[in-house]
Amino acid sequence: MKKLFIIPDIHAPFHDRLAMRLVRLAIKEFVPDIVVQMGDLLDCYSISSFCVDPARRIQFVDEVKKTNELLTSLDEACGSAEKIITLGNHEERLDRYMQSKAPALVGVKGLSVEELLHCKERGWKVVPYKDYHRIGKAIFTHDLDYGYAGVARRAIRDAQHTVIVGHAHRIEEVVEGDAMGTPKFAACFGWLGSADMADYKHRLKANRDWAQGFGIGYMESTGVVHFQAIPIVYGGCCLNGKLLKVK
Repeated sequence: MKKLFIIPDIHAPFHDRLAMRLVRLAIKEFVPDIVVQMGDLLDCYSISSFCVDPARRIQFVDEVKKTNELLTSLDEACGSAEKIITLGNHEERLDRYMQSKAPALVGVKGLSVEELLHCKERGWKVVPYKDYHRIGKAIFTHDLDYGYAGVARRAIRDAQHTVIVGHAHRIEEVVEGDAMGTPKFAACFGWLGSADMADYKHRLKANRDWAQGFGIGYMESTGVVHFQAIPIVYGGCCLNGKLLKVK
């Protein structure tokens, strides 16, 4: 069976560095055939249309630089695996910024997220925001317009298909059948950001609602994919019956 590794929202450069080290270790341990990053890889904090704290403002060039450094370390961990990224609403911030602030630059070569992060050169297939990618009998998309509790159940009812989403920063899994009894699965596999650095939600609520983790999957020759959430708890996770921890 082909093995899938699903990396949820990272929000670089505001990611949790220990969590990312653990994910890289887990990828090397799991040796996936396919790696899917669910979007919001790059936070785009500096060009957000929302009010931002001037005391922590970071230049966009520095966000891109740090995200490229993170991607280089991920590339090394992924080895020869097929790599896909489904862009999220945070990457879309760059499109919105250019459309509103510098429309004359829209379409200029080198200014898209995928070009700034050298996705083609790195071997990452890029799926646009508000689109989806299909692997076997499962589809992957960053979001379906919501990010609160119950995201997995809403996703399965909207997609009417086995579907993996990001965006909500929660770990949720749900199985529902259709009228003929055919089971469908939906999941959100958490996030890898730092709640301490997320200034758009009360820290108490972020600590309560958001969970760090990632997902794995095993795909049969028929295309059916069996998924599993791997939560990160107290700086460690259990993968294939082995406890992984970083310091």
